[in-house]
This record gives sequence, structure tokens and C-alpha cells, in this order.
Amino acid sequence: MDGYVEIARRWIAGDVIELALQMPLRLEHAAGDPSTVVVMRGPLALAADLGDVDAPYEGPDPVLVSDASPLSECVALPQPGHYLVNSVRPQPLRFVPFYAQYERRSALYLRQMTTAQWSAEQGRRAQVQADRSALLTRAVDTIQFGDDASEQAHGLTSDTSFSGMYRRQQFRDVRGKGFVQFRMRGSDAPLVLRLRFWGSDRGRFTILVDGVSAVSVQVDASDIVDFVDRDYPLPIAMTRHALLTLRIEPQAGDTAGPLFGGWLLHA
Repeated sequence: MDGYVEIARRWIAGDVIELALQMPLRLEHAAGDPSTVVVMRGPLALAADLGDVDAPYEGPDPVLVSDASPLSECVALPQPGHYLVNSVRPQPLRFVPFYAQYERRSALYLRQMTTAQWSAEQGRRAQVQADRSALLTRAVDTIQFGDDASEQAHGLTSDTSFSGMYRRQQFRDVRGKGFVQFRMRGSDAPLVLRLRFWGSDRGRFTILVDGVSAVSVQVDASDIVDFVDRDYPLPIAMTRHALLTLRIEPQAGDTAGPLFGGWLLHA
């Protein structure tokens, strides 16, 4: 709000005016998503400090949890503008001015939950972890797209294909007339190829096994704001060899991926 202060007095040399402005912490909601917030101090955005940017971060996404105001559990630290926020789960985190985090890993936007919502979220996270462990146990073979070691182990070759990172997950996509090709173990039992996508992604591509077209795929966007696994059964006559060469080719004018992982599973 615009405004001004008028001070009427007789001024003399040496007079000093000191102005102290309060900058209490507040939450600012992300546009269109009231459950996602940024911690603000005056005009400054504060970010949760997650450590050195060059160090891997395998921790879960932090969440602000409170049935009242999560900012009521903030403790000011000796360094100006730094706070310990005890309402963050699964553990308290230090919040600092975001502009100073250029060499640090940060969480700027955080989800806000009640204690009941957090309890449900803990159950969901535990189930996701259990599902991932079960997937690794069940898999005949696994490839992590975008990971150099995994791709080299599977003899991956590609053209017009790019790797990257999204939401802390490595990926590889294929564009235009490009391809990605890799080797995986076969089986006498029926197999499905499971591919992981981001929920809103779409595309059309063909899966080939040993140079023969096996599956024509059309990925439609979903409303799920998370990673989505999709299964593609492969003809058993194509998968009985000890080692299979799988190839993914975009259909004309389309893309394949980003692909965040591939698993060959018993059907």
C-alpha cells in the first residue's frame, strides 16, 4: 500500500531519522495452487537449505506441517534473515534468503499439510518405496536412462536423443528421426517392458525387439502430477533369446519420452 509519513519539526544540523520496518515471516501461495507456498520475509523469498549443490541429495521432499500456522515454529538464528523452521517434515530445516543460495541446493516451493494429511502422505511415501523395492526384485533387467553407468552396462546407443534431470530423476528422450537402442536380458516366460514417464507427457513411438516392430505406443497426457509407469507386453516369440536388443523410435513428427527408467518384467 502506498503511503508516507510527515514529520513536522524545526530541523537543525545533525538531526538523524532512524526508521525501523518490521518484516515478519509470511507465506505466499503459488499461483493456482493454495497447497504450495513460499516462505517470505518482507520482499525476500526464503529457501530451505538442502546442502552443497555438488553433493547428491537423496532425501525426501520437505513439507510444512501444522494444524495452525507453520511459521509459529520458526526460530530466528544468529545470522540475520536465517531461521530454523521446526514445522518442516520429515526433519526441521534451515531457511535462508534464496538469493544467497547460488552454490547451495534449495527447496523454494513447499507443500503445506495438516498433521492428518502428513500422516497419509507418510503412508503414501512408504508404499512408493515398497513398490520400488518390489519392482527391483521382480525385474528381469533394469536400465536407468540418463545414467552413464547404467546406459554403458546396457550398450546404449542413440541419435537425436538427450539426457537430463527432472525432479531429481535422470531421463533420456528421443526426438524427430532419432532412436535409442539398448540390450536387456530375455526370458522363456512372457515379458512386459515397463517405462516411466512424467504424468502430463505425451508422445507416439515404436518399440522394436531385435530389429522387428513389437509395439506401437501412444502415450496420452494424464492429470497425475507425478511419475507414471506404463506396461507394454512384448510378443513371447521375440523375447526368448538370452539377450535382446530393444530400440525405441519416435513416430513421424513426434517424440519418445522423457523416459525415466525401463524394466523388463515377467508378465
